[in-house]
Amino acid sequence: MKCFNESLKININNPKAKQNRKYALAHLKKTDFVSGFTQEFMNPSPEEIHAATSSLGSSQAKISQQEINEIEAKAEELIYNGDFENVIDLCNELLRKAADSSMGWFWKGKALSALGRDDEAVNCYAKSYDLKKWITCQTNYIGAKSILRNKNSKDEMRKMENPPDSTTIIQSAKSWNAQGAYDQTFGKFEVALYCFEQALSFDQEYSLAKRNKDRVIQLLKQEGYK
Repeated sequence: MKCFNESLKININNPKAKQNRKYALAHLKKTDFVSGFTQEFMNPSPEEIHAATSSLGSSQAKISQQEINEIEAKAEELIYNGDFENVIDLCNELLRKAADSSMGWFWKGKALSALGRDDEAVNCYAKSYDLKKWITCQTNYIGAKSILRNKNSKDEMRKMENPPDSTTIIQSAKSWNAQGAYDQTFGKFEVALYCFEQALSFDQEYSLAKRNKDRVIQLLKQEGYK
């Protein structure tokens, strides 16, 4: 905390220092000391929470808790395949029937982040965090919001300076693809691209990695990255 505060004395607009300071505060559970700009950045606004539900149609269908759990698990499985469009469709269907599914909002947010739709992702994370106050969702909310607010922060997430360090040795195309897909949900597009290329080095015909590689290249191009 002391180091992050000193950094912000030098440059109040340093996005990394702001972000790390918020993480430290959350872990210390000392949010009562949070300054005005940090408090606003950490906590979803009522507008963001409301915006998440604005695109959902009404549904009278009933759904059991077991069905909710099964759909949430399926959404997570699809995330690791990189089936982001299917995740969004699946979560929309779930949320029309069970709008209080925090995990439904969370996985929809992850899929939207992976597709570069950070403005929509922010609202989904906001709704998820409103339903269940958990640090993982708040971290994703802060990350998506920082990408929206600051080009430097967006560049940091999209571009890869060096190949990512791995704490485990990945030895299969499926594992590399899953790693890349999940990295993509954090906005780490070039890291994801690296992982998909590693997957294809194990299996040149692995269709999921081929599709995911082509899509992340298109997303980078659409956002102006080379």
